[in-house]
Amino acid sequence: MNRLLVAALAASLLVPVAASAKSKGPSFSASSIKKTEKVEFSPDKAFDGLLSTSWAEDKPGQGEEEWLEVDLGEEREIQLVSVWGGAFSSAEDWSGRGRLADATLTLMNAAGEVVKNKAFEVGDRFARKDIRLGDPVAVQRLRITIDATHEGSIFADTHIAEIAFDFTERVDPAWEEAIAEKIEKSRSLKKVVEADPEEFKTLWAALKADEDYSANFKLLGARAVHGPDYRIELVQDEVPVGFRLQHLQFDETSVEKLGVLKDGNAVRYLETASAGAVLADDREWLSGAIVMFKAYQDLRKAVRVTLPNWGTTGLEQGALLGRGEPLSADIDSAGNLWVADTGNNRLQRFTAAGTADKVIGGTKTIVTDWFGEDGDPYASGSDVGDGPGQFHQPVAVAVGNYDIVATIDARLRMQTFDAEGAPKAQWTVTSTWSPRAGLGNGTPIITWLDDDFFVILKDEVLQYTAEGELKTRYNLEGGDVQAAVIAKGRLLVRHSGDREIIEYKPEDGFRQGKFLKKAVPEDGSEDWDLAADADDNLYIATDAGKIHKYNKRGRFVTTIDAFERGREMPRIAVSGPLILVVARDEIARVEQTE
Repeated sequence: MNRLLVAALAASLLVPVAASAKSKGPSFSASSIKKTEKVEFSPDKAFDGLLSTSWAEDKPGQGEEEWLEVDLGEEREIQLVSVWGGAFSSAEDWSGRGRLADATLTLMNAAGEVVKNKAFEVGDRFARKDIRLGDPVAVQRLRITIDATHEGSIFADTHIAEIAFDFTERVDPAWEEAIAEKIEKSRSLKKVVEADPEEFKTLWAALKADEDYSANFKLLGARAVHGPDYRIELVQDEVPVGFRLQHLQFDETSVEKLGVLKDGNAVRYLETASAGAVLADDREWLSGAIVMFKAYQDLRKAVRVTLPNWGTTGLEQGALLGRGEPLSADIDSAGNLWVADTGNNRLQRFTAAGTADKVIGGTKTIVTDWFGEDGDPYASGSDVGDGPGQFHQPVAVAVGNYDIVATIDARLRMQTFDAEGAPKAQWTVTSTWSPRAGLGNGTPIITWLDDDFFVILKDEVLQYTAEGELKTRYNLEGGDVQAAVIAKGRLLVRHSGDREIIEYKPEDGFRQGKFLKKAVPEDGSEDWDLAADADDNLYIATDAGKIHKYNKRGRFVTTIDAFERGREMPRIAVSGPLILVVARDEIARVEQTE
């Protein structure tokens, strides 16, 4: 920045500074202040140590060129300025209101001279922004000017919840000593502090008894964010501006009590507590609690009486949950669609009318098991398990002769069921390989021929009877398999990254060559799925929203535009003229025309 611009900025900020050995105390100002009937979003709210309050500008538009300023009343050396550039009372409030995107930090000394002018960017994350100044800077006045904003989804006004200095675990112990001394000297304050544990017990007893639950829950939530209420005024009296949030940290006991209640409404309080936590370990611990409470929220939401036909995201019967994984599907002789509902740890059967009339699995609950790892908790339509009709993320399903249903889960445990879902057999496939979450495509795959099921793991094929007897296993020379189906007695395979369909003999994996007479049209796709109809026509569904049809001799028939836009990880099943595609937790129906 050139010297004239710095001088002009300094002149615009300059106010008389009285020479005094004693601090005159902080003062606050802003270009505009938003006011409602109940709340004034004044500039001091950005320095009160509470993320539940904030300053908000009131200029028409998005708040560009608006500013917030504090005069500390004396010079203080600062190395780090932390800014919570939004309304941090909850992540929902934060996204609904304007947030800092680009801003300028201007620092001045006691003489009114600009000593630092630093532009900074703020990512659109529910977290603080740290601005490092390098060497310590003597600062008396600080101004933040809004240059650009992330637009709020509901309100246009832009907020700043808090500004802190040197926000680290190293705080001056003298300030806590001053608070303790003030309490010791005040009989009334001592009574308040001494009575707090008993009052907390009373609050907790009322919550357990469901007495005035809503009001008491808010009290517990607020305490979880910043500790006992009596500390707020003490901190604001004894701790200098810019250092108050460090002394109003979350209360671990209150957070644990929220966990006992298992009320998803605790999320907003935990989000704010996590955003204001000094220590990374504390933020991680609170973030884990947030994930758990969000799972409780999802669990409580799963009470819809009516659902749309053909699937929707959720936990109820008739809803599906992919959690980023493809949902394998196949059709039985009656036209029912069986879906491996991976994220809900169950199988579901959908009738020809699109309603789920059968579920194989348990009851909805919170689960942490995910592809063999103890991961973040999530709400599931069924608990995981190793018994008949229980699963650890079913990842593939096929319906064979006599409508026997075969499935395999993420632990490579196979199960077979009769046409009505009664268990027949279960066994575990032995392999050094195991599925991993987030890969989005590929094996395990199940297809069938006569009375046997063929399981494909990477490049290996294992042939089993419906009772679990292993008949043969072999490797395919073409490498890892991304999609496969058996049609007219031939194992048709798409190898990962290839755009050809290769034909193999199912009994021994002998390569027969390319099956297609004309290669799959280039549609920009990566993920495919294969299915065959009763006439052994081959259907290739791609994530570009296309379905390419070939006859049993590998000749191209037509391309069906199934969707206007692509669908990630589509899984296809065909019954007569009807094509069913499972993607995005929904089942799409595509009618073929002659």
